[in-house]
Amino acid sequence: MVERLKEEVWTAGDLLARLERRERFFVLDVRNRDEFEKFRLEGRRPVQAVNIPYFEMLELGGKDEMLGSVVAYVERDLADQLHADLPILSVCAKGTLRSSSRRGCAAWATPVPTSRVG
Repeated sequence: MVERLKEEVWTAGDLLARLERRERFFVLDVRNRDEFEKFRLEGRRPVQAVNIPYFEMLELGGKDEMLGSVVAYVERDLADQLHADLPILSVCAKGTLRSSSRRGCAAWATPVPTSRVG
């Protein structure tokens, strides 16, 4: 069972400050591929992000329940990229999908801040 995490939201300013301090974190961008390409996260240095559209996680996870699909996808396809000592920043355009992607990653990292972009 995925433990319940406190919702932490980073603003664009929070993200920029963390980038300026060279903090380390994993960026999981769940926006669709077009949005990801057109509106990249930027800082003074390149921001590395993994783009996996949320609906692809749902489809490829293969479970009937949404959270179960995200968890199955993360376990199968992302676990080797996630580090327990790094927070995961889950990014989505509207702010509604990031919670499920965040909870799906919760088994590997805490805290899992989120950011709304776009």
